[in-house]
Amino acid sequence: MRGEPKANDIVLVREGGGTGKCALVQRDQRFSLGQRVMMLRPNTDRVLPKYVLHHLLSPVIQEDHIRPLSKGSASPHLNIGALRQFPFVLPTLDVQQGVVEELDELQVNVAKIAELQSTSATELNAMLPAILDEAFKGEL
Repeated sequence: MRGEPKANDIVLVREGGGTGKCALVQRDQRFSLGQRVMMLRPNTDRVLPKYVLHHLLSPVIQEDHIRPLSKGSASPHLNIGALRQFPFVLPTLDVQQGVVEELDELQVNVAKIAELQSTSATELNAMLPAILDEAFKGEL
């Protein structure tokens, strides 16, 4: 029987089209694990769970190790043996915390930029008919 996910565990899709997607289990989340996912429980004496999450989502892992598993396969598969072969840099907990804080801040900034981009695109799309109307009337 598989263990129940706890806060700060990492759930990683190991099979199918979502192979490599992962997330940190939050406090008070309860769910069952399907066969296509694996659960990782980092040793918090040595590594911050969010650091492991960022590492698993990094281009080094996603593009160099997980994506090749998907090439030419209708059902990519990642097993624990393959996961153990991924390169993993393990700095001190203080350095890990700094990396996590920087990456979290960058994610917030990227989300803000994406929201601004979406808003701008919506506004431009709303203005396009009026601009085209003026252009075809020779009023520009």
